[in-house]
Amino acid sequence: MNGAAAEFQAALRLSPNDASTHFYLGAALKAKGDLNGAVAELQSALRLSPNDANTHFYLGAALKAKGDLSGAIAEYEAAIRLDPKRASALNSLAWLYATAGDTALRNPPKALEYALRAVALDSTQDTYHLGTLAEAYYVNGDYANAVLTEKKALAVQSDDETRKTHEENLKKYEAAQNAPSRPALRPDPKDSQEHYKSGYALYLKGDQEGAFAEFQVALRLDPNAVNPYVALGTLFNAKGDTNGAIAEFQAALRLDPRRVDAHIGLGDALDAKGDKKGAIAEFLAALQFSPTDASALNNLAVLYGMTDDTTLRNPAKALEYALRAVAADDAKNANHLDTLAIAYSLNGDFSNAVLTEKKALSLQPDDAHRKEYEERLAEYERAQKQAGR
Repeated sequence: MNGAAAEFQAALRLSPNDASTHFYLGAALKAKGDLNGAVAELQSALRLSPNDANTHFYLGAALKAKGDLSGAIAEYEAAIRLDPKRASALNSLAWLYATAGDTALRNPPKALEYALRAVALDSTQDTYHLGTLAEAYYVNGDYANAVLTEKKALAVQSDDETRKTHEENLKKYEAAQNAPSRPALRPDPKDSQEHYKSGYALYLKGDQEGAFAEFQVALRLDPNAVNPYVALGTLFNAKGDTNGAIAEFQAALRLDPRRVDAHIGLGDALDAKGDKKGAIAEFLAALQFSPTDASALNNLAVLYGMTDDTTLRNPAKALEYALRAVAADDAKNANHLDTLAIAYSLNGDFSNAVLTEKKALSLQPDDAHRKEYEERLAEYERAQKQAGR
């Protein structure tokens, strides 16, 4: 494997922008246990070819091996979004949602959903997929189906070590099935809404951990409730966990593709992760359903005006969206006025940049923003004088 990695490294020196070579090098590094190197190469491959489901899947596996389960989930979700019939990605997601030690990631209903889809797509009835489905039934309290499915897994020919694992799991499921019955927690959308309301109240009080727990309970009671996914995504964004945020917002949008705040939250997370193109796509999607959403408009103006990616940078579009954002909130948002001033300056219109920055300052921004605005105003005034010479 060392020889293969060396060959791919040599190939990259000749063709550094070849996505497939970055992928194969990443796969080779993962196989030899160099997880950091593998992640770096697979991420490079995705920057060059962001819609390759196979690369997202391999990156998910590398992140999982590193212990970054949140990142792994995000990558597996991306692989499924690009290739909905990829049984291996569905199975990997199901296992993570069923067994994650982090209760913030564990999601039994999702585990069962993905495990059922993986088995349905697998005509060979792979023993691993059946074992994952059995575990998903188990964590959802359906011990009878866990036992039946594990027996199906044992019926498939496998090596001794795999068989031993299935036999041990079967004993666990049978013990749970035969244990004295206890009242089960049954899904109840009404109770789910109450937990969501409680979480939102805690969020407003600044208790993010309490809010997080309540939103998770809400989803366990009603996995089809959109609001808790959006709320969890918002909390992940606030914590700087972009992978967690992406996974939650994507889950919300699968249930309600027209959800504007989910598109905006997902755009914010993608932007923070460095995926400017993806962020732009989400903000544009938000505008399809709410053409006057000032946040989406302002975010687009910022991205088109200030991104380092020259293939995306477009001062004319920045000005267009900035003007629409300011119009949408009646010129009462200092941040949006500041963005408009920047857009004017990028288009060489320093006179309007000066006027607009003064309007932003007139809205009494906080001290930190005031200093930024004053510095930009001075810059525009100097440029205006130079242009008038």
